[in-house]
Amino acid sequence: CHIAHRRAPWILGVESVEDAGLCAEGEGGDAAAALPDISVDPDEKVLSVINATDGERCFFLSVPATHGCRGRRGIALASGRSRDGDGREEAVVAFVLVVGPRAVMDVCRLGGLASERDAEVQSDIVDLPPWPLRVPAAIPEAEGFPNRHVYGFPLPGPGPYFCSQASGGRLTHFAHPSTYHAVDLDCEPGTPVLALERGVVQEVRDNENVSGIDVRYFFRWNQVTVMHPDGSLAEYVHIARGSASGELGLRAGDAVERGQQLCRSGDVGFCPRPHLHLEVHAAA
Repeated sequence: CHIAHRRAPWILGVESVEDAGLCAEGEGGDAAAALPDISVDPDEKVLSVINATDGERCFFLSVPATHGCRGRRGIALASGRSRDGDGREEAVVAFVLVVGPRAVMDVCRLGGLASERDAEVQSDIVDLPPWPLRVPAAIPEAEGFPNRHVYGFPLPGPGPYFCSQASGGRLTHFAHPSTYHAVDLDCEPGTPVLALERGVVQEVRDNENVSGIDVRYFFRWNQVTVMHPDGSLAEYVHIARGSASGELGLRAGDAVERGQQLCRSGDVGFCPRPHLHLEVHAAA
């Protein structure tokens, strides 16, 4: 994935909507609402994203690699893989673009298009929430962590397992309050996934098989959710198809013990590389 948080050396440029001639200075309301979120210039074939709002927005985009994406200085932008539900693979180029208020980001040129009408752009656009409260660099020893709980580890053996994204990760975690404090642990597909703590299964969803960096698959993941005795919830995401309900017969309502296998890891959903996405949420 190609990531640009307001700026990046590979994008074509950023300017205000006023400087781009899309709105007059101070103009808002209906004029801003009429602007498209995504555009492709018919002459230059430049792919642009437009944030006409007064807050930050994130644009998750993907296009087929055949569109011939080229960034600054004509450098070809690398593609990644995408797999549909039937196992067919396709090369796509994906972008994670954070755009400031009332700004236009010119992302790349689509050199492989004969017409802008041929552009196939998949998107998910998120209005970013205010920056979460930061944890202090040091907490006075006397205060401690009154609600601290030490969980088990969700993967077997000595590892090591690389944490490819943590709290506020710049790929995806930063964009949603629910995922802000998640962690991603890279592991080979088929790695056993173990319960962090004893509890009761709340949900098993493992019928999907799509994978890769196609934004169409953003909300097509597999997961197991377990509620712990204190009411907290653990979510184990991107698991392999059929690895919980089919292979282990796991169902909602089942009691599980700490360290018990729940399923196998996979690469299902929007998943640039195989990993286990793990979230723990406090009791409501």
